[in-house]
Amino acid sequence: MLKNIALFNECLEHPTKNIDPIARETLNKVVLPIDDTTPTELLNKNAELLELLTSYNEYKQAGDSSHNTQILAAIDACLRFEGMNCCALSQYFMVHDVTYEMYLNKLEKDEKEYIIDCYLKDRHQLYLNRNYSDIIFQVLTDNYSHKRKSVMGVEKLKKICKEFDIPKINDANQIENDLYYILPDAGDNKLFDKIIEKNHINFEFRETHQGKMPDGLIKIDDIFVIVEHKILKESGGGQDKQMTEIIDFVGWGERGVHYISFMDGIFFNSLINPSQKNKLYRDKENILANLKKCPFNYFVNEYGFNQILEDILSNRT
Repeated sequence: MLKNIALFNECLEHPTKNIDPIARETLNKVVLPIDDTTPTELLNKNAELLELLTSYNEYKQAGDSSHNTQILAAIDACLRFEGMNCCALSQYFMVHDVTYEMYLNKLEKDEKEYIIDCYLKDRHQLYLNRNYSDIIFQVLTDNYSHKRKSVMGVEKLKKICKEFDIPKINDANQIENDLYYILPDAGDNKLFDKIIEKNHINFEFRETHQGKMPDGLIKIDDIFVIVEHKILKESGGGQDKQMTEIIDFVGWGERGVHYISFMDGIFFNSLINPSQKNKLYRDKENILANLKKCPFNYFVNEYGFNQILEDILSNRT
């Protein structure tokens, strides 16, 4: 097997690229047709919403609020349609420090009336003058791509396993196979439990991490690789918490099992030469300490993960 500290240092010499093609392959979601004359349910629902706002405004100008309950209910029905969280009205909620979910599920009738009244005053005519461009739906769908990043991680593991001709199994009858992978944190949790029970793998890590399932398990003959995969772009908040988690992950030693922290994303490059005053310096020291303590575990980027699989597969009898 490859030496874990040597491979970690080798990964630092093969930094992660700034752009990963898997992002576009996974996150590129198109919600508008190329032909702007082609109707879609989403655009029809948005047109219906604009008609309701116009009706609400006309009744308001006439001093008639008797239709408010009916119109507000119809507005809610429009907003609940998939994709309408990207419409102009939904985005305006943030001006009031109210989220899309809060508006639909928490606000009382008078609170909704207040927001709609403000929207009509602050935005409605402004947008009407610019024909309420449908482009907002695609722009915001692109902007929210980062919220689908967990799917990107799953697809990365699938892609790598496919490149190495490692098949995925979906049935407990297949756990006797010599070569396969599963995705415990993406639906294969029951399979994972059966595999570790049958092969006497403890995986005590989850006992200290609120039952956390790993992202991947790969079996190559009698070798088990348990993978925790994180896509990290920068420091701060939840990213730091995830960094701490994957450092801890490689500190769990277990015979016959390789715990691998696969740190994807350009933040890995920050470990190349961190300042002693930087938290990353301490992170790097902790990584090296855990790797020294658990010589069969690995902390790698995509380059290193590929090296591990290539090494194990090339040594198959």
